Amino acid sequence: MAANEPTAIGGMQRLTFADVQRGAGIARAGKLAGNPYLPEIATIVDIIQETSNIKSFRVRFDDEEIMRNFSFEPGQVGQLGVFGAGESTFAINSSTSEKEYIQFSVMKAGEVTTALHELNVGDKVGVRAPMGCGFPMEAWKGSKILYIMGDRLGRPARHHQPYAGAPGGLRRHHHPLRRPLP
Repeated sequence: MAANEPTAIGGMQRLTFADVQRGAGIARAGKLAGNPYLPEIATIVDIIQETSNIKSFRVRFDDEEIMRNFSFEPGQVGQLGVFGAGESTFAINSSTSEKEYIQFSVMKAGEVTTALHELNVGDKVGVRAPMGCGFPMEAWKGSKILYIMGDRLGRPARHHQPYAGAPGGLRRHHHPLRRPLP
């Protein structure tokens, strides 16, 4: 078997970094490669240690055109994958106006998340995003909205708060035993 051929696992081909076609956008990847599950290649540009078991990964698509044109709605998710280990779904928790990177926060809990936690700045990951329906921001505009969120897992929601257009700005109440989000 040649070095760049996918290996068979349980009768299915296992994809590797070499199988991904550069320049295939999220919608185009399936058409170009005949496989809708092929991700875009991205590079980890920053890793933030949030807690002992949560890291935030800032990634940037290697294809500048895809990075430039990438957009998502608050509440959408993406698949973040480690080649050879698998992929998992995470909320996109960077701001929708951020154009330098896409951020995912990952709690170390299983095989894929452990593999992600072992990566370093400069390592390659696969990204399939955006996925899912975002929050109905237009319908929420001007509404009074109560946000109840934990300080660790509330990050995905914090970036849609400015869209809500709450009169007088956003009021935050923090549990006295918890630290507020930055």
